[in-house]
Amino acid sequence: MLGGELISHFVNVMLLTVVIAPLILWRYRRAVLAGMLDRGGAALPLASVAPAASDHRAPTAAGVAPASALAWEARMRKRIFCAVLAALAPSAVLLAVQTLALGGQPLTPAHVFLIAGSTLSMAVPIFAVLTATSFWRAFRLWLVTLVALATSCSSAAWRVWATFIAFW
Repeated sequence: MLGGELISHFVNVMLLTVVIAPLILWRYRRAVLAGMLDRGGAALPLASVAPAASDHRAPTAAGVAPASALAWEARMRKRIFCAVLAALAPSAVLLAVQTLALGGQPLTPAHVFLIAGSTLSMAVPIFAVLTATSFWRAFRLWLVTLVALATSCSSAAWRVWATFIAFW
């Protein structure tokens, strides 16, 4: 990427952030205030005093086993990660095509998927922020994601190459 393109991209991102972020925060503030004002009914009871020192587990709701709550959380984390990947995939492919077209490189599916796959690694920090994942756990997820994307990229490149060889 040339220096002028990088600065232009940075300025565009900053301008969009300056315009869109206050609108989103204003709308969020209104929704929270409306939710706080609309709640009616009896006041909720105060939480009990600190649990016994021997119990180090988080308190659970009545009738919910900790194992089922952890399983539910694991399923939700997987769904969130898949949703973030699905949200980033179209823009990653478009960015890969633009990068290849502006760089004068060949526009083959293997090249597009390679750049899009490396761009999709942005899903890991987004997922980590959304789910409050620790740094080292996010780092391990990033490594696994890169290996998975590289493996799928190499298999896709091999299929494209095999099709090309079979065609000739």
